[in-house]
Amino acid sequence: MSNSTSSNKLNRFTTLPFTIDLLKTKKLVLLNPNTWPDHNDVDILLNYKDKKKITSILALCFTDGSETIHHWTAFSNTESGVCIEFDKKKLLNHLASDKHIRHQKVKYPIISKTSNVLVDDIPFTKRYPYECEREYRIIAELDEEKQVYQVDISLDAIVKITLSPKLPASTALSITEVLKTLIGDTPIIINHSSLFNNEEWIAGFKRRMTVL
Repeated sequence: MSNSTSSNKLNRFTTLPFTIDLLKTKKLVLLNPNTWPDHNDVDILLNYKDKKKITSILALCFTDGSETIHHWTAFSNTESGVCIEFDKKKLLNHLASDKHIRHQKVKYPIISKTSNVLVDDIPFTKRYPYECEREYRIIAELDEEKQVYQVDISLDAIVKITLSPKLPASTALSITEVLKTLIGDTPIIINHSSLFNNEEWIAGFKRRMTVL
């Protein structure tokens, strides 16, 4: 699927502790990107910060694509991994009144085309090999030193919470019950990823083999 396409959802791959914190506090937490493993990404963000004379830049990353093995492996590669699906329009509406926030779909130029990237677009630019991530990034630019930046949201911006495919089914049931107590009456779907064990996929091939 081309990177130029978009969708009406944004997925945030994270872990169970951050999910619980989000549901309890009803706040998105943007963090300092210094801890990111991709130095291609971190170094150009720091360079951008210096060029623009920004004291702090905080970020939170999403994807507007469906769950893939890459997303789980790269961002939520433990039993506590979680994918939170947001309604894109509702989520971005929560950010609209915050003057410190910018958000944009990430672009993935090849190295020879980086000279065409505008300075203001640097925070939303990554190397071409990362194009499969289909990232959508939210950043906060601050004139004070901060390691985190919190944004109030309503839980009705969340459509679905998917638990890690590595999680045992019995444990997933227990965690689902815990999450339901935090969600209350908000109509959020909670499911257990079938990425590693999809019964419909397997059954379809079994039916074909039976016919043969």
